[in-house]
Amino acid sequence: MTSYAFRIAVTMLIAVCCAMFVPRVEAADPVLSIEDFLAIEKTKWKRFAESKVLLRVEGRHSSNSEKSVRFQNCNLPFRTRSGKTLPRFTTDGANLEVTGHLKRESTKFVFIIEEVNETDSDHITFVKRRNELRDAPAAAWYGLADWAHRRAEFYDDDDLADDAQDAARRGIMIERAQPKNRKNVDGLLALAVKVKRLGLPNSLRQELIHESFRIKWDALRKKKKRPDVTPLVEQLAASYPECVRRLPAPLPDLEKQYREAPIKVYLDSGSRRRKSLHRIFYYEVVLLSIEQQAENDGKNGYEIADKIEKQVPEHHGLADEYRDRELAYKSSQIDTCSQREAVVLAHQYRDRGRKREARKTLEDWLEAKRGQTEVDDTAGLRRLAELYEDWLEDKPAAVALLMEAHQAAPISQDIIADLRRHGYSFVDGQWMTTTKAKQRPVGPLKRAMQAGLVSEGMTALQVRQSLGSPSSITRVATAGHVNEIWVYREREVVRITVHLVRRSNRPGLDATVVRTR
Repeated sequence: MTSYAFRIAVTMLIAVCCAMFVPRVEAADPVLSIEDFLAIEKTKWKRFAESKVLLRVEGRHSSNSEKSVRFQNCNLPFRTRSGKTLPRFTTDGANLEVTGHLKRESTKFVFIIEEVNETDSDHITFVKRRNELRDAPAAAWYGLADWAHRRAEFYDDDDLADDAQDAARRGIMIERAQPKNRKNVDGLLALAVKVKRLGLPNSLRQELIHESFRIKWDALRKKKKRPDVTPLVEQLAASYPECVRRLPAPLPDLEKQYREAPIKVYLDSGSRRRKSLHRIFYYEVVLLSIEQQAENDGKNGYEIADKIEKQVPEHHGLADEYRDRELAYKSSQIDTCSQREAVVLAHQYRDRGRKREARKTLEDWLEAKRGQTEVDDTAGLRRLAELYEDWLEDKPAAVALLMEAHQAAPISQDIIADLRRHGYSFVDGQWMTTTKAKQRPVGPLKRAMQAGLVSEGMTALQVRQSLGSPSSITRVATAGHVNEIWVYREREVVRITVHLVRRSNRPGLDATVVRTR
């Protein structure tokens, strides 16, 4: 029994307890619908029959004869007093209102008709009541909806059920427009609960919930400090299960329209499109929560990109932007990078198909390290030369570094071996390619060296290359010079003595032979 029927039943019981038998039709109690009349317990019917309480009952009639009427969904017989006949009803299936009393015959009841009138159909009644409301408050519309809903449910009337929903929806819209509910999250959510309770379409409930979420979202974005959007993310996921699933395909046009006018686009969308909008709304909020963690200089761009790819894969392009930010940051810090960091950065550029930037990264790092390497750091120069060759296949740069190293350590056999491996020879005090050296005319110093002799003008290195290391060296320093006497012996017999002079104020230059004997 509905709450409305229960109230009617209570009213009837009070009437029964208080009323005396009233023989006149005009004194009957308010009209009872068939559904409410049938909801009254049969024990009460017995008292009605014994007291001959005058009753007024209305409903849809299903059939009639001259002396009886049948109502839809009601097995109780309704018949006239003996000798009385019923009028002809003008409309098939019309609503009838009968006045009379219950009578018990053996174990059954019958309703004795005193008076019968044809009344408006439920549809006409609904239209009249609806037209009377117009600017009425929401409660009046809910009352009309309740009446229509109960009638529709009792008579299985789909059209009246639609009318009931329209009236209830009108009540919701009136409440929704009230100042207390406009832009009010709690008010909208309360209306969403009422929509469900009234049995209105879920689409209306979704609209109210969606608008409440948008209000929350707008408020969060207006905060100056980083807002905590985690509660909203969780609420969206709980309300829209589909929002955590990736869209089958990107919808850039729909996303643009929704961002510009979210409420309107949502209201204009069907259930299938709304599921896509739920996802778009969800990842709009999630993206903010992710981007809040991004460093301004971009140094954690790859971390941010990974989170975007995992949670919002539809925005792969945004993930790439964050990767580019970190690459740009690391490139700006190339002077302070370690060798491993430079290699990783170059690989990251290659992975993104940016080969020119990958090479430039290595070039910039090598150039920075070259500027930081001291001229006498031969090990560092050799290492850089090796990297120029391995990383960039830049042999000229590698050779140039090895020549710098040779100037700092002219007798280093490792450096000499490196240069020779690159196809260079030391000729007449300078390094040149072996091919070029072979094409040069042989000078007197070269001929002397080839003959194992020493002549004036040779450098100390050339003397060693011609004769080898001396048996002894004597050095005498004078103003601005260092005199060196190199003695070569063979079986304790002096074979040759070479006199060299080195300028003490020019330490980078080799000693030069001035005479031999």
